[in-house]
Amino acid sequence: MKIPPTEIPVNVKMRYLGESDPFRFINGKTYDVIGKDEVLGWYRIIDELGYDPEVDEYPGYLHGWNDKTFEIVSGKLI
Repeated sequence: MKIPPTEIPVNVKMRYLGESDPFRFINGKTYDVIGKDEVLGWYRIIDELGYDPEVDEYPGYLHGWNDKTFEIVSGKLI
């Protein structure tokens, strides 16, 4: 998947542990983390809004990391 040039590639799967929100994350569901913004330090996650290549140039959205609401399933965050 394509990420903006200001981001570095990441290949991590994380499980969401917070309260479910049908427009962001569902509790217990695993999500793909595909990039990290080098300036903000936030991660590009394919959330419930998904990715429509005809509408969106880049998949997912930037989200801040919080180890109380996410646990790493596979890979390593940088």
